[in-house]
Amino acid sequence: MSNSSWNIERWRIALVLFITVVIGLITDYWLVAFIVTLIAYISWLLFKVQQLNKWLEKGADKQYYPDSNGIWEHLTHQIQNIKKKSITRKRRTAKLVKRMQGIITGLPYATVVLNQNNEIDWANRDAKELLNISNKDDRGSRVDNLIRLPEVTSIIEKGELAKLEVVLPHNNLHQLSISLIPIQDDLTLLIARDISERVNVLQMRKTFIANASHELRTPLTVISGYLEILQTDSRLPSDLQKAVNSASEQAVRMEKIINDLLMISRIENRLSDSTTEIINMPALLKSIIKEEKSLIKDDSHTFTTQIDEALTIEGNEL
Repeated sequence: MSNSSWNIERWRIALVLFITVVIGLITDYWLVAFIVTLIAYISWLLFKVQQLNKWLEKGADKQYYPDSNGIWEHLTHQIQNIKKKSITRKRRTAKLVKRMQGIITGLPYATVVLNQNNEIDWANRDAKELLNISNKDDRGSRVDNLIRLPEVTSIIEKGELAKLEVVLPHNNLHQLSISLIPIQDDLTLLIARDISERVNVLQMRKTFIANASHELRTPLTVISGYLEILQTDSRLPSDLQKAVNSASEQAVRMEKIINDLLMISRIENRLSDSTTEIINMPALLKSIIKEEKSLIKDDSHTFTTQIDEALTIEGNEL
Protein backbone atom coordinates (compact mmCIF):
# COMPACT_ATOMS: atom_id res chain seq x y z
CA MET A 1 0.00 0.00 0.00
CA SER A 2 1.40 3.43 -0.99
CA ASN A 3 2.18 6.15 1.57
CA SER A 4 -0.33 8.54 -0.04
CA SER A 5 -3.16 6.08 0.68
CA TRP A 6 -2.11 5.83 4.31
CA ASN A 7 -1.78 9.59 4.56
CA ILE A 8 -5.39 10.02 3.40
CA GLU A 9 -6.57 7.60 6.08
CA ARG A 10 -4.50 9.40 8.71
CA TRP A 11 -6.15 12.66 7.71
CA ARG A 12 -9.57 11.03 7.99
CA ILE A 13 -8.82 9.76 11.50
CA ALA A 14 -7.45 13.19 12.40
CA LEU A 15 -10.69 14.78 11.05
CA VAL A 16 -12.79 12.38 13.19
CA LEU A 17 -10.78 13.31 16.28
CA PHE A 18 -11.09 17.03 15.43
CA ILE A 19 -14.88 16.77 15.05
CA THR A 20 -15.03 14.87 18.36
CA VAL A 21 -13.10 17.65 20.10
CA VAL A 22 -15.27 20.38 18.54
CA ILE A 23 -18.52 18.67 19.58
CA GLY A 24 -17.11 18.03 23.05
CA LEU A 25 -16.14 21.67 23.47
CA ILE A 26 -19.52 22.91 22.24
CA THR A 27 -21.69 20.48 24.21
CA ASP A 28 -19.32 19.60 27.01
CA TYR A 29 -20.48 15.96 26.56
CA TRP A 30 -17.23 14.29 25.61
CA LEU A 31 -18.51 10.72 25.80
CA VAL A 32 -21.50 11.54 23.62
CA ALA A 33 -19.25 13.36 21.16
CA PHE A 34 -16.88 10.38 20.95
CA ILE A 35 -19.76 7.88 20.47
CA VAL A 36 -21.48 9.99 17.81
CA THR A 37 -18.33 10.53 15.73
CA LEU A 38 -17.32 6.88 16.16
CA ILE A 39 -20.75 5.68 14.96
CA ALA A 40 -20.57 8.09 12.00
CA TYR A 41 -17.09 6.83 11.06
CA ILE A 42 -18.10 3.16 11.39
CA SER A 43 -21.24 3.85 9.31
CA TRP A 44 -19.09 5.41 6.60
CA LEU A 45 -16.76 2.37 6.64
CA LEU A 46 -19.72 0.01 6.33
CA PHE A 47 -21.00 2.07 3.41
CA LYS A 48 -17.63 1.72 1.64
CA VAL A 49 -17.62 -2.04 2.35
CA GLN A 50 -21.12 -2.27 0.86
CA GLN A 51 -19.96 -0.41 -2.25
CA LEU A 52 -16.98 -2.70 -2.59
CA ASN A 53 -19.17 -5.79 -2.13
CA LYS A 54 -21.64 -4.66 -4.82
CA TRP A 55 -18.77 -3.99 -7.18
CA LEU A 56 -17.35 -7.48 -6.58
CA GLU A 57 -20.80 -9.06 -7.08
CA LYS A 58 -20.94 -7.42 -10.50
CA GLY A 59 -17.64 -9.05 -11.42
CA ALA A 60 -15.40 -6.08 -10.57
CA ASP A 61 -16.53 -4.43 -13.81
CA LYS A 62 -15.07 -1.00 -14.60
CA GLN A 63 -18.60 0.22 -15.34
CA TYR A 64 -19.50 -0.15 -11.65
CA TYR A 65 -16.19 1.07 -10.27
CA PRO A 66 -16.86 2.55 -6.78
CA ASP A 67 -15.99 6.19 -6.14
CA SER A 68 -13.24 6.02 -3.55
CA ASN A 69 -9.81 7.16 -2.54
CA GLY A 70 -7.22 6.26 0.08
CA ILE A 71 -7.00 2.62 1.05
CA TRP A 72 -10.32 1.92 -0.70
CA GLU A 73 -8.95 3.08 -4.02
CA HIS A 74 -5.81 1.01 -3.42
CA LEU A 75 -7.94 -2.08 -2.65
CA THR A 76 -9.98 -1.69 -5.82
CA HIS A 77 -6.79 -1.35 -7.87
CA GLN A 78 -5.38 -4.48 -6.24
CA ILE A 79 -8.58 -6.41 -6.99
CA GLN A 80 -8.48 -5.25 -10.61
CA ASN A 81 -4.85 -6.37 -10.94
CA ILE A 82 -5.69 -9.77 -9.45
CA LYS A 83 -8.62 -10.07 -11.86
CA LYS A 84 -6.39 -9.24 -14.84
CA LYS A 85 -3.83 -11.84 -13.73
CA SER A 86 -6.59 -14.39 -13.21
CA ILE A 87 -7.97 -13.72 -16.71
CA THR A 88 -4.47 -14.08 -18.16
CA ARG A 89 -3.93 -17.37 -16.31
CA LYS A 90 -7.31 -18.69 -17.45
CA ARG A 91 -6.54 -17.82 -21.06
CA ARG A 92 -3.12 -19.41 -20.80
CA THR A 93 -4.60 -22.53 -19.18
CA ALA A 94 -7.38 -22.72 -21.78
CA LYS A 95 -4.81 -22.41 -24.55
CA LEU A 96 -2.67 -25.13 -22.95
CA VAL A 97 -5.67 -27.43 -22.50
CA LYS A 98 -6.69 -26.84 -26.11
CA ARG A 99 -3.17 -27.60 -27.28
CA MET A 100 -3.02 -30.79 -25.19
CA GLN A 101 -6.41 -31.87 -26.55
CA GLY A 102 -5.11 -31.24 -30.06
CA ILE A 103 -2.03 -33.37 -29.36
CA ILE A 104 -4.11 -36.21 -27.88
CA THR A 105 -6.61 -35.96 -30.74
CA GLY A 106 -3.78 -36.29 -33.21
CA LEU A 107 -2.40 -39.44 -31.58
CA PRO A 108 -2.73 -42.54 -33.80
CA TYR A 109 -4.26 -44.45 -30.86
CA ALA A 110 -7.53 -44.33 -28.95
CA THR A 111 -6.84 -42.22 -25.85
CA VAL A 112 -9.05 -41.67 -22.81
CA VAL A 113 -8.20 -39.28 -19.95
CA LEU A 114 -9.35 -40.52 -16.52
CA ASN A 115 -9.58 -38.64 -13.22
CA GLN A 116 -8.86 -40.00 -9.73
CA ASN A 117 -12.27 -41.72 -9.65
CA ASN A 118 -11.62 -43.46 -12.99
CA GLU A 119 -14.22 -41.22 -14.60
CA ILE A 120 -13.81 -40.09 -18.18
CA ASP A 121 -12.63 -36.49 -18.47
CA TRP A 122 -11.91 -36.54 -22.18
CA ALA A 123 -11.54 -38.94 -25.12
CA ASN A 124 -10.37 -38.56 -28.71
CA ARG A 125 -12.16 -39.64 -31.88
CA ASP A 126 -10.46 -43.04 -32.16
CA ALA A 127 -11.80 -43.98 -28.71
CA LYS A 128 -15.29 -44.07 -30.19
CA GLU A 129 -14.28 -46.53 -32.89
CA LEU A 130 -12.13 -48.90 -30.83
CA LEU A 131 -13.54 -48.59 -27.29
CA ASN A 132 -17.06 -47.31 -28.02
CA ILE A 133 -16.37 -44.34 -25.73
CA SER A 134 -17.72 -40.97 -26.86
CA ASN A 135 -16.27 -37.73 -25.53
CA LYS A 136 -19.71 -36.10 -25.87
CA ASP A 137 -21.92 -38.82 -24.41
CA ASP A 138 -19.68 -40.63 -21.91
CA ARG A 139 -17.82 -37.79 -20.21
CA GLY A 140 -18.18 -38.19 -16.43
CA SER A 141 -18.98 -41.92 -16.65
CA ARG A 142 -16.78 -44.54 -15.00
CA VAL A 143 -14.68 -46.28 -17.60
CA ASP A 144 -15.14 -49.71 -15.98
CA ASN A 145 -18.89 -49.36 -16.56
CA LEU A 146 -18.24 -49.01 -20.30
CA ILE A 147 -15.44 -51.56 -20.74
CA ARG A 148 -16.78 -54.64 -18.99
CA LEU A 149 -13.84 -57.01 -19.00
CA PRO A 150 -12.40 -58.43 -15.74
CA GLU A 151 -8.77 -58.05 -16.86
CA VAL A 152 -9.31 -54.41 -17.88
CA THR A 153 -11.20 -53.65 -14.66
CA SER A 154 -8.36 -55.20 -12.67
CA ILE A 155 -5.62 -52.94 -14.07
CA ILE A 156 -7.88 -49.87 -13.77
CA GLU A 157 -8.56 -50.57 -10.08
CA LYS A 158 -4.83 -51.05 -9.37
CA GLY A 159 -4.05 -47.74 -11.06
CA GLU A 160 -0.53 -48.87 -11.96
CA LEU A 161 1.41 -48.92 -15.20
CA ALA A 162 0.05 -51.95 -17.06
CA LYS A 163 -0.44 -53.37 -20.54
CA LEU A 164 -2.58 -56.21 -21.86
CA GLU A 165 -4.08 -57.56 -25.07
CA VAL A 166 -7.83 -58.15 -25.23
CA VAL A 167 -10.78 -58.54 -27.56
CA LEU A 168 -13.74 -56.36 -26.57
CA PRO A 169 -17.26 -57.84 -26.76
CA HIS A 170 -18.61 -55.03 -28.95
CA ASN A 171 -15.64 -55.20 -31.33
CA ASN A 172 -14.62 -58.85 -31.54
CA LEU A 173 -13.10 -58.44 -35.01
CA HIS A 174 -10.21 -56.44 -33.58
CA GLN A 175 -7.46 -57.43 -31.17
CA LEU A 176 -6.54 -54.48 -28.97
CA SER A 177 -3.49 -53.64 -26.93
CA ILE A 178 -4.61 -51.57 -23.91
CA SER A 179 -2.12 -49.59 -21.82
CA LEU A 180 -2.79 -47.78 -18.54
CA ILE A 181 -0.35 -44.94 -17.86
CA PRO A 182 -0.66 -43.01 -14.55
CA ILE A 183 0.47 -39.39 -15.06
CA GLN A 184 -0.49 -37.82 -11.73
CA ASP A 185 -2.53 -38.78 -8.68
CA ASP A 186 -5.65 -37.44 -10.39
CA LEU A 187 -4.75 -38.11 -14.02
CA THR A 188 -4.42 -41.41 -15.89
CA LEU A 189 -4.25 -42.16 -19.60
CA LEU A 190 -5.96 -45.23 -21.06
CA ILE A 191 -4.50 -45.92 -24.50
CA ALA A 192 -5.73 -48.59 -26.92
CA ARG A 193 -4.36 -49.54 -30.32
CA ASP A 194 -5.47 -52.04 -32.91
CA ILE A 195 -2.96 -54.89 -33.21
CA SER A 196 -5.18 -57.18 -35.27
CA GLU A 197 -2.92 -56.98 -38.32
CA ARG A 198 0.16 -57.83 -36.28
CA VAL A 199 -1.61 -60.76 -34.59
CA ASN A 200 -2.83 -62.05 -37.96
CA VAL A 201 0.66 -61.80 -39.45
CA LEU A 202 2.17 -63.67 -36.49
CA GLN A 203 -0.50 -66.35 -36.78
CA MET A 204 0.15 -66.68 -40.52
CA ARG A 205 3.88 -66.99 -39.86
CA LYS A 206 3.34 -69.65 -37.20
CA THR A 207 1.02 -71.57 -39.51
CA PHE A 208 3.46 -71.29 -42.41
CA ILE A 209 6.40 -72.51 -40.29
CA ALA A 210 4.40 -75.45 -38.96
CA ASN A 211 3.05 -76.47 -42.38
CA ALA A 212 6.32 -75.94 -44.23
CA SER A 213 8.26 -77.93 -41.64
CA HIS A 214 5.88 -80.89 -41.85
CA GLU A 215 5.67 -80.75 -45.64
CA LEU A 216 9.47 -80.67 -46.03
CA ARG A 217 10.17 -83.41 -43.51
CA THR A 218 8.50 -86.20 -45.55
CA PRO A 219 10.43 -85.70 -48.84
CA LEU A 220 13.63 -85.01 -46.89
CA THR A 221 13.28 -88.33 -45.06
CA VAL A 222 12.95 -90.13 -48.40
CA ILE A 223 15.99 -88.32 -49.83
CA SER A 224 18.07 -89.04 -46.72
CA GLY A 225 17.10 -92.73 -46.95
CA TYR A 226 18.23 -93.06 -50.56
CA LEU A 227 21.46 -91.20 -49.81
CA GLU A 228 22.17 -93.54 -46.92
CA ILE A 229 21.62 -96.56 -49.23
CA LEU A 230 24.00 -95.08 -51.78
CA GLN A 231 26.65 -94.40 -49.14
CA THR A 232 26.60 -98.04 -47.96
CA ASP A 233 26.52 -99.47 -51.49
CA SER A 234 29.91 -100.91 -52.40
CA ARG A 235 29.09 -100.63 -56.09
CA LEU A 236 28.97 -96.81 -55.90
CA PRO A 237 31.72 -95.41 -58.17
CA SER A 238 34.48 -93.60 -56.29
CA ASP A 239 34.03 -90.45 -58.35
CA LEU A 240 30.40 -90.17 -57.06
CA GLN A 241 31.26 -90.93 -53.43
CA LYS A 242 32.18 -87.32 -52.69
CA ALA A 243 28.97 -85.97 -54.25
CA VAL A 244 26.79 -88.42 -52.32
CA ASN A 245 28.55 -87.60 -49.02
CA SER A 246 28.13 -83.87 -49.65
CA ALA A 247 24.42 -84.33 -50.44
CA SER A 248 24.02 -86.40 -47.27
CA GLU A 249 25.65 -83.64 -45.18
CA GLN A 250 23.29 -81.04 -46.67
CA ALA A 251 20.31 -83.30 -45.98
CA VAL A 252 21.38 -83.58 -42.34
CA ARG A 253 21.80 -79.80 -42.21
CA MET A 254 18.35 -79.25 -43.68
CA GLU A 255 16.88 -81.70 -41.18
CA LYS A 256 18.38 -79.67 -38.32
CA ILE A 257 16.86 -76.48 -39.78
CA ILE A 258 13.44 -78.16 -39.98
CA ASN A 259 13.79 -79.39 -36.41
CA ASP A 260 14.66 -75.83 -35.32
CA LEU A 261 11.57 -74.50 -37.11
CA LEU A 262 9.39 -77.10 -35.40
CA MET A 263 10.98 -76.17 -32.06
CA ILE A 264 10.18 -72.47 -32.67
CA SER A 265 6.60 -73.40 -33.51
CA ARG A 266 6.26 -75.42 -30.31
CA ILE A 267 7.79 -72.59 -28.25
CA GLU A 268 5.37 -70.04 -29.71
CA ASN A 269 2.43 -72.32 -29.03
CA ARG A 270 3.57 -72.79 -25.46
CA LEU A 271 4.07 -69.05 -25.00
CA SER A 272 0.54 -68.38 -26.23
CA ASP A 273 -0.73 -70.93 -23.70
CA SER A 274 -1.41 -69.37 -20.31
CA THR A 275 -1.00 -72.66 -18.41
CA THR A 276 2.22 -73.02 -16.43
CA GLU A 277 3.93 -75.66 -14.35
CA ILE A 278 6.63 -75.88 -11.70
CA ILE A 279 9.91 -76.75 -13.40
CA ASN A 280 12.71 -78.61 -11.58
CA MET A 281 15.63 -76.43 -12.63
CA PRO A 282 18.48 -78.63 -11.25
CA ALA A 283 17.24 -81.61 -13.28
CA LEU A 284 16.78 -79.44 -16.38
CA LEU A 285 20.27 -77.92 -16.10
CA LYS A 286 21.88 -81.31 -15.54
CA SER A 287 20.20 -82.75 -18.63
CA ILE A 288 21.42 -79.80 -20.71
CA ILE A 289 24.99 -80.22 -19.41
CA LYS A 290 24.88 -83.97 -20.08
CA GLU A 291 23.77 -83.33 -23.65
CA GLU A 292 26.53 -80.77 -24.18
CA LYS A 293 29.17 -83.14 -22.79
CA SER A 294 28.14 -85.78 -25.32
CA LEU A 295 28.93 -83.34 -28.12
CA ILE A 296 32.46 -82.58 -26.88
CA LYS A 297 35.19 -84.75 -28.33
CA ASP A 298 38.12 -86.14 -26.30
CA ASP A 299 36.99 -84.37 -23.11
CA SER A 300 38.50 -81.09 -24.35
CA HIS A 301 36.24 -79.04 -22.06
CA THR A 302 35.39 -79.29 -18.37
CA PHE A 303 32.06 -78.26 -16.84
CA THR A 304 31.95 -76.95 -13.26
CA THR A 305 28.50 -76.33 -11.78
CA GLN A 306 27.03 -75.04 -8.53
CA ILE A 307 23.30 -75.70 -8.65
CA ASP A 308 20.83 -75.08 -5.85
CA GLU A 309 18.92 -78.35 -5.60
CA ALA A 310 15.85 -76.53 -4.28
CA LEU A 311 15.70 -74.17 -7.27
CA THR A 312 12.36 -74.18 -9.13
CA ILE A 313 10.65 -71.84 -11.56
CA GLU A 314 7.13 -71.45 -12.87
CA GLY A 315 6.80 -71.76 -16.64
CA ASN A 316 6.52 -74.18 -19.56
CA GLU A 317 9.15 -76.85 -20.13
CA LEU A 318 9.61 -78.03 -23.71
